[in-house]
Amino acid sequence: MRDAIRNSSKFFNSQERISKFKALGLTEHTEEAIEIGILSVLAKEKVADIGGVFKALLREGLDAESNETCQTIEKWVAKHCSPNTQRVSSATKTRRSILKGSL
Repeated sequence: MRDAIRNSSKFFNSQERISKFKALGLTEHTEEAIEIGILSVLAKEKVADIGGVFKALLREGLDAESNETCQTIEKWVAKHCSPNTQRVSSATKTRRSILKGSL
């Protein structure tokens, strides 16, 4: 659990994000639960649930350029995650290319 918090320390530098994270009411404090909680806050969800994060992403449409939730998560991952986690950002760029039909 400490590793998850340490790896996401910049997320917890914001009082607003801390408040929203606490409001999720996590009962489990595993690395996975913390990561899902962070994604839930970034997706403006009230419950820590990966399904809710996906729904928030899809609710705004498949155009990543106009999808605010997608942009927020990508921006946070690019700025605050380790290089290993940033592979997600690369995969997202590939997904964008596929959606645009340019791959």
